Amino acid sequence: MQIKTAVASIDNIVEVPGPGEEFEAMNPVPHGEIRQVYYQSSILGETRRMHIYTPPDYNTSQEKYPVLYLINGGGDEDSCWSSLGRAGFILDNLIAAKKAKPMIVVMPNGTVSLPGITPAMMADRVTPEGIKLRVASLAKLHDAFVNDLMTKIIPYTEKNYRVLTAPDQRAVAGLSMGGAETLRAGLGRFGQFGYIGVFSMGAQPGINGPFTEEFEQRNAAFFRDPAQTNKVVKLLWIGVGSDDRTVGKGPKNLADGLAKHGIHFEYHETQGGHTWMNWRQYLNEFAQRLFR
Repeated sequence: MQIKTAVASIDNIVEVPGPGEEFEAMNPVPHGEIRQVYYQSSILGETRRMHIYTPPDYNTSQEKYPVLYLINGGGDEDSCWSSLGRAGFILDNLIAAKKAKPMIVVMPNGTVSLPGITPAMMADRVTPEGIKLRVASLAKLHDAFVNDLMTKIIPYTEKNYRVLTAPDQRAVAGLSMGGAETLRAGLGRFGQFGYIGVFSMGAQPGINGPFTEEFEQRNAAFFRDPAQTNKVVKLLWIGVGSDDRTVGKGPKNLADGLAKHGIHFEYHETQGGHTWMNWRQYLNEFAQRLFR
């Protein structure tokens, strides 16, 4: 038995090949290209990097493609989805099997820093004051990233790549912290994304807090007219492991709140916890549903 070891950032993963991994394997199919791209972010005051996947026929066609913006989790950066997440191979295999439409996948760095925010992130997670400070700090970081996504990353992509620009040709998804940023982009910037994927994240104003009035108010446009929302958002896909103690009740809280408001969504609970085994599978399932 061959054992493969993959290491990136702070993660250590041992992979044991076996049945069920074909969807993420490096199979003999046409392969796309993953490029490292640098851009200047005035929002964050620095040069930033992102990885961009183009499908196998991108360089030989003149077609325009839909785009998935795929966000990493906390503690990682823009390379994780293409390395640990095997996003390129997953898309290659789906496109070759005609299970997914050819698409461009933009993988930005969802991890951001702002002056004065890092110390606040170390606040006590148990006391009410510590939780409040930490949540406020996270909100500022997430909002900064979403501003960068909307004003820098998406315009850069639409200027430099052959992409379709209508909201129903644009998807956003992310894991863990990236799932929280996905909610801020997909719900908070209602009308900009036709497809939303939330992997191992939910409505978490506190550590495992409920679906709150603040969450509803922050996403007021999304909740105002459920019938209109259900027309604009073609798919809102939520995935979580049954043993995921990192996000606790957050995903279920999100699902319950959406149901209360009459918003259409899909809730998928799998085995396991807060792991790449789940996130790869979620991408595999989510990508097959996009841009149909």
